[in-house]
Amino acid sequence: MELVVNGCRVRPMARLEGVDRLAGENLEGVDLSRASLNRSILERTILSRSKMTGASLVRTNLRFADLSGADLKYADLSRADLTGANLSDANLYKVRMSHACLRGANLTGAQLNSAQCAHVDFAGAVLRRANLSGTVATEATFIDADLVDVDLGGGVFIGADFSGTSIVAANWKDAEFLNAKLPIKEDIPPISHPDTDPEATTR
Repeated sequence: MELVVNGCRVRPMARLEGVDRLAGENLEGVDLSRASLNRSILERTILSRSKMTGASLVRTNLRFADLSGADLKYADLSRADLTGANLSDANLYKVRMSHACLRGANLTGAQLNSAQCAHVDFAGAVLRRANLSGTVATEATFIDADLVDVDLGGGVFIGADFSGTSIVAANWKDAEFLNAKLPIKEDIPPISHPDTDPEATTR
């Protein structure tokens, strides 16, 4: 079903690049699958439980937007600004969000498994019970983030910064933390070096 908001046709595969007329609007439950919203301004827009599978949101302003329960799997959020956004229980499976900003975002229970999160800023974000299994987050920043009961299994966190963070992980088996900055020495799991020790795993 097509929805018209401030002259914008909100529908699957919509081309709404650079649009600023949807900021702060209530778009709860809309279907924007495979839509192009690159460089659009969606600050404080309500997109809870929306379907945005495969949507392109490159450099989109989603500051303080409500994306709780949204389906964003396979979406491209590269360099998007999600500062303070609510992504609790959102499906972010295999999203691409390199260089995105999620400072202070709420990702409680979010599914970020197999996501591409290189250089993402998660500083101060809440990731309680989030699934980051298989996620590639090289050089990502998790400073002061809440990672209680997070699943890091099989993730790649090479060079990531976890300063000030308490890593209470339900699972970090086979995760890579080479050159990562971890807050407490005792928290640093053994590093796997598959080229020299194929049996080694990160616990």
